[in-house]
Amino acid sequence: MIAAIAYKEFLASVLTYRFALAFGACAVLMGLSAYALVDEYALRVEAHEVEVVRARAELDNIKVYAQLLEYPPFTHRPPSPLAIFGEGLEDRLGNVLHFSHGSVPTLLSAPQDSNPLMHAFPVFDLATISALLLSLVALFFAYDSVSGERQAGTLSLLFSNPVPRAHLLLGKWLGGLACAGLPVLAGFGVALLVAMSEPAVHFTGDEWLRIALILLATLLYASVFYLLGLWLSVRVDRPATGLVVAISIWAVVTVVLPTGSAYLVGELMPMEGEREAREVREHVEQVEIGYGRMRELRELLEEDRLPSGNRRFSGGFLDGMIIGSGFHRELIPKVQAFYGENEPQRIRDAEKIGRLDDQILADRIAQVRLDRTIRRLLVAPAFPGAVSALAGTDLSSYHGFIEHGRRCRQDLVAWLRESGTISSSRYFTPDDVERAVGRQELRAFMEEMRSRTDLPRAEMRAMLWDIVGASDMREWDSVDLSRLPAFSPYRTTLSTVLPNAAVDLALLALANVLLLMLAVHGFLRREVV
Repeated sequence: MIAAIAYKEFLASVLTYRFALAFGACAVLMGLSAYALVDEYALRVEAHEVEVVRARAELDNIKVYAQLLEYPPFTHRPPSPLAIFGEGLEDRLGNVLHFSHGSVPTLLSAPQDSNPLMHAFPVFDLATISALLLSLVALFFAYDSVSGERQAGTLSLLFSNPVPRAHLLLGKWLGGLACAGLPVLAGFGVALLVAMSEPAVHFTGDEWLRIALILLATLLYASVFYLLGLWLSVRVDRPATGLVVAISIWAVVTVVLPTGSAYLVGELMPMEGEREAREVREHVEQVEIGYGRMRELRELLEEDRLPSGNRRFSGGFLDGMIIGSGFHRELIPKVQAFYGENEPQRIRDAEKIGRLDDQILADRIAQVRLDRTIRRLLVAPAFPGAVSALAGTDLSSYHGFIEHGRRCRQDLVAWLRESGTISSSRYFTPDDVERAVGRQELRAFMEEMRSRTDLPRAEMRAMLWDIVGASDMREWDSVDLSRLPAFSPYRTTLSTVLPNAAVDLALLALANVLLLMLAVHGFLRREVV
């Protein structure tokens, strides 16, 4: 009986102008949106590849291991092709994450737009279009499902047969949802065809499973609004009244309340601790760490003076601690001892700065999580949240990327410690230490040069560089980084994103159950005529 009623409801809905309009609107709008988003994805992939190549080229030019502070290793996450369904933070936070033993990756240090976490409005992706369009389509299919038949008098004729009311309502729900699902499938089909026509888009088996779950979330979302319209149709006497109320509820639930939640969160949870945390971080970085380190190094380098009074060390930046051409042999043990003591402290200082960065963003992240909770309670915004979570473009997935970067940094630190690189001379100079010029040798050479007044200055400088070595860092040999740990790119999988989307999917399913029970309860207590 339920199947017969569902089939009747399906045919009655398919043969209306509403179905043709909904089918065409979903196919056209979702297809056009997919075309724009796929083109943007291709540009994002190209820019990402260029950035990765540039970062690798910088690593190839490192002359001493201390330059890992200036040109740090990196990990990256390729742009997700599923971002066309739910873009989330994909275009707001960077996809290349740098780290070194002197810096800990954090959400604050990651490349990003200004204040990306506080973007309250959704981006224009397929999830946004579906959230607005499919909810309207479902309401238009359901608003007169019962009230229309009651007004036409056909509902009483149906009950002249031994048909349980609950079966009638279940059949109407299944048949109407099947009819509303066809425009959904049409829109998704067109969007997928457009996406697969782009050479840059390749879906893996894991991503196809996630697309299937995104489609399931879309059908659950459409069912929520269909059941809402069905309940209104049960409660009102005239279809026109149900339509007006349905559109009013749609506007409040999909537009007004989600937009207003961001302002509500700002009032409930103001960011009071961020300024104080930033001040503490600046004090620690500049006074406790930076000033003390540079002062110690300056004092050490004061001992390395040529007879002319000039200090010779290539690199030109003290905190990088690169010493190249012209150093004295007597200075090497002191510099190595300095690094052996200073770099482990630098590692600890970086971890302290990382914890302070997390504290700076604590209030901001708490705001985002509260806003996310409020949107989930509104049910309708749970759908875009589920899609972005399944696509791997939400904040939780980006936190996973940050944690992956921190694990890569731990591997780098472990390698630096185990290999003894920090305490080796190759950490700060590429020159042959055994051939380094001693202070007395250089002094004797300078005295000889001063006695030869007929020697041109250019020739004197050439003879000096023959002794102390080349002055240009570009002439040094690059270090061998092939022994560094392999830092694999970060990719989301179904197993990592499903826990993030599970709450939203469960809320959509729960909303379906509650609205169905509410509609059945109201229909059982309602007069047929």
